[in-house]
Amino acid sequence: MATNRMHCAVVGVLFLFSCSDKVELKKKCDELYLKGKEAYLQKDFENAEKLFNEVIRIDKKYYNANIMISKIQFFEGNYDKALEKTNEVLKDDTNNIGALYWQSRILLLTSKEKENEDKAKTNLIKVLELDSSHVEAREMLALIFEKEGDYKDALSEYELIMGEQKLITDSRANLSILYRKIGVKQKSQEQIDLAIKEAELNKLDIDSYKKIKEVVSK
Repeated sequence: MATNRMHCAVVGVLFLFSCSDKVELKKKCDELYLKGKEAYLQKDFENAEKLFNEVIRIDKKYYNANIMISKIQFFEGNYDKALEKTNEVLKDDTNNIGALYWQSRILLLTSKEKENEDKAKTNLIKVLELDSSHVEAREMLALIFEKEGDYKDALSEYELIMGEQKLITDSRANLSILYRKIGVKQKSQEQIDLAIKEAELNKLDIDSYKKIKEVVSK
């Protein structure tokens, strides 16, 4: 009995150490990934790729690092290598939305072959099955339908995009009202101003948003 208790205690301690190590490794990966993104945004692609590769060395399933390397390869003109990186992710995680979407962009921007366009189309449909609110994927799919002369489906996708954009704009307006209620007037003004800009950009009816602005500005 005492031996069993000791065994359980040892297992428990080992489990705690294992969990602690995983947390630390994830923290390290997150830090390296953020540094890599900073370098990427500054167009320091060489340093960014080194940082992303270090993330992958620590955690092979940190898929976003592979996708970022794919983007670097793409912007450097290495299209085959860019595709290879997305394929590595999709081989391990067939439903990875980021890899599916980015691979579609590569295929559409670098090739006019029907086979690649069909592959991109399949990917985008899958992205939307996994996340119906993915506006960028829906817009790209609409462009494919339009190119194919499938205007009915293209219109349908554009209408869905407008619906998504209106929901986002409405959410900003509602957030503005909430900020005003709790006394955070600056954030309230920022959100309603953004809502009005989005409404103008997307040719939505802006009268209701202007009325909200009048209310929250008091």
